[in-house]
Amino acid sequence: MNNLSGNQTNTQGEPFTSSTPAITYWYQEPWAWFIAGIIAITVTWGTFVVGLSLYNADEVVVDDYYKVGKAINLDLRRDRRAVEQQLTAAIHIDDSSGALKVKMTGVVESWPTQLRLRLMPVARNVAKEDIILIRTSQPTAMYTGRSQNVPSGRYYVQLETLDQLTPEQGYLSGWRINRQITFTADSPVQLTAIQ
Repeated sequence: MNNLSGNQTNTQGEPFTSSTPAITYWYQEPWAWFIAGIIAITVTWGTFVVGLSLYNADEVVVDDYYKVGKAINLDLRRDRRAVEQQLTAAIHIDDSSGALKVKMTGVVESWPTQLRLRLMPVARNVAKEDIILIRTSQPTAMYTGRSQNVPSGRYYVQLETLDQLTPEQGYLSGWRINRQITFTADSPVQLTAIQ
């Protein structure tokens, strides 16, 4: 209450002195709000980061990563064979139908009847695709196949023979070309084996 003289008094009507503590509630203290704000920001940011990591989780590339990890050095033999055989591939994709034509060149005794083309997009929201290519002409190495989704943009591409991975030994035959390439509308893409 205020008396007429303008001096402050407490609830019992006694004047405030320097020894009388002022009563304040916790929500009137700025430090309480400062600490509560830090906690609120930390919880909000932590929830955001956990949600972001769950939504953008990395997928497992190979299910049996232990065996594949042990055989990785042996697996490089296929890449070296592709370089030794001077393999190149010209890939043409028809944008309207998704039809693939792959013309292979290189120093090879006999071309396999089938190849596998793996398209792994750099963008996360596009599905990866494995395409089996079948040889169509005998004297030249021309292969055809069909893509479900016409690729556009940057992709990691693997063109390889259909060989089986032998545990503890790796791939005993065949070759593989690994490259990152950019697909553009109705223009062929060149894939070259480089060490």
